[in-house]
Amino acid sequence: MSSVSITGTTALLRLGIGWWNVGLSPLGKPSERYAERVEIASEVLRELILAEGVDLLGLGEVTEDDLTKLVPPELLNGQFELVVPRRQPHPQKRLSPAVLYNRAKIQLLEKKTRDTGRIGKFKLNSLDLTFAVEGLDEPLCVMVAHWPSRRERGGVEWRNTMAQNLGEAIRDLAREAERPPHVVVLGDFNDEPFDPSMAEYLEASRDRTLVRRQRFLLYNPFWRLLGERQPLERECEGRIGAGTYYYRSGGANRWYTFDQILFSCCFLDPEGCSLQEKEVRIWQKPPLLGNEGRPVRGFDHFPVTAAVGAKLRTSIQE
Repeated sequence: MSSVSITGTTALLRLGIGWWNVGLSPLGKPSERYAERVEIASEVLRELILAEGVDLLGLGEVTEDDLTKLVPPELLNGQFELVVPRRQPHPQKRLSPAVLYNRAKIQLLEKKTRDTGRIGKFKLNSLDLTFAVEGLDEPLCVMVAHWPSRRERGGVEWRNTMAQNLGEAIRDLAREAERPPHVVVLGDFNDEPFDPSMAEYLEASRDRTLVRRQRFLLYNPFWRLLGERQPLERECEGRIGAGTYYYRSGGANRWYTFDQILFSCCFLDPEGCSLQEKEVRIWQKPPLLGNEGRPVRGFDHFPVTAAVGAKLRTSIQE
């Protein structure tokens, strides 16, 4: 039998990334219509993972008890794994994100829960996760954050401080590495891309060329998703919202882009594992999409999604 060897073909590894501030257990107030909201949120998770191909999903404002009801069993019994912060005696008094990831594509190497501050009696946490990813020679560092609300007293100062600390942690990673590290930052920052915490203290830029030249900067593709994304002429096709967060009592604005996913400079290299920017979007679909483009009753945030991809060298033998 003859032997045939074909080398040099390529395949694209795609890793879907997402974040959603679910809001099932916000700090300081009980959830209304809890059972109905869990049902809707669980269906949204199925859509994000099974239909949209999200492999790594950060979740905000959920307790460990919420997660047991929220995450579809068929996902956890299959190839997905759930990461939660260290257990606390009073989970409702701690603002801690969780992460659901696809262990068929990525392997968790390290998990750190960092105390990032305190708002009144509430402690604030972030998750720092390190993954091994097929197609990447270097580890993938994922930092998941949820910063203080604008309605909290002193929130501006807290967000600026947390942005500065996070930026310094990323710069430390870059200084210690021989090559620019693969870093993804995601969460609900309660600030928009142009606010000082994001643009100045965290140094998340809209300028791809500048980010490629300066390894300490982050690229923020959500600059491109500010405000109305539908031309006026297309509103009749089905209204979508003008941001990720809807605040009913807003004055000049009721829409804000608080939920974002940021990327370090190496994700802008087309020859490496690069950002697939056409897949960066605000997920606004049923069952979460309500009247006038708002989230349905009981929710105030839409999920955000993105993807990165790497070309893998393959060989075929017969």
